[in-house]
Amino acid sequence: MPTCDHCALEIPAADLEKSTMRCQACWRARLRRAYAELLVATSHRVVRTEFGWCTALCIHGDPHEWLCTHIHGSEEGASACLSGRV
Repeated sequence: MPTCDHCALEIPAADLEKSTMRCQACWRARLRRAYAELLVATSHRVVRTEFGWCTALCIHGDPHEWLCTHIHGSEEGASACLSGRV
């Protein structure tokens, strides 16, 4: 029987995730950790641009995707827009 590369338990071949050589329990735990890290790294923020204020989905603080397509004249206006979108 093959063994899991993470926990070293012998498991049936059908229960082995072939791409990582991990058992189903270790595979699910890895996915949970990755999802939790993504949630921590991702935030909805008001971002100052060279044209004014806008709202964005940020990853590690850097804008990744703009949430609104218009520019706000103030941070307060962008914050109000963000609260209406999230």
